[in-house]
Amino acid sequence: MVADRLFMLDEWICGNWDWSREPVGIAEVEELRGLLQLCQGVSLRPGEDKVVWTGDEFGGFSVRNIKEKIYQNAYSEPEFVFEWKRLVLRKVSFVAWRVALGRLPTRDALIKRNIPVSSIFCPTDLCFRDLLELHKFLKLSKDKANVFQAICLIAVWCLWKKRNALVHDGVPIYLSGLMEEIKVLGFLWVKNRGKMKSITWENWCRFKV
Repeated sequence: MVADRLFMLDEWICGNWDWSREPVGIAEVEELRGLLQLCQGVSLRPGEDKVVWTGDEFGGFSVRNIKEKIYQNAYSEPEFVFEWKRLVLRKVSFVAWRVALGRLPTRDALIKRNIPVSSIFCPTDLCFRDLLELHKFLKLSKDKANVFQAICLIAVWCLWKKRNALVHDGVPIYLSGLMEEIKVLGFLWVKNRGKMKSITWENWCRFKV
């Protein structure tokens, strides 16, 4: 439809409509009524029409301005930000990062993707996410906090490997062996990758860093 002449009547925009066809049915009539309600309060002035960008106080449009508006409306602080550490191998951090995102193929994650599993219970009975955030609640110096977090990342890595061996190959998990692997890898990587040459195995085993 096209309106060939518009005028104000009792605060309504009215006019003579050049219909290609008359509105048919209740739905179309309601749509027309809604359109007219939207036009209430519109003030028509003489002169040429112009486009004004309401996102800027001066009415001018810019790509920078719209990017700022999108960022302001779309960005929100994430619930959890993963901290990458150079003290451990990248593949170890990558596994922990996937844990943080919920993208590691655990039984719980597989169920959410509608993949059938034999049981919903974790065979290691542990929440990996707890290990990733534990360093935040300890009163440690920055260096000691970094070392502690590196150990937690190594623990996640070792637990995931042991879990896979249990689930896929039936290899039982022995706590003593698991702790020993975490201890050895932690010592080697922190000492060499963290350039902490003064750390000795004896002090490491006594938790003296």
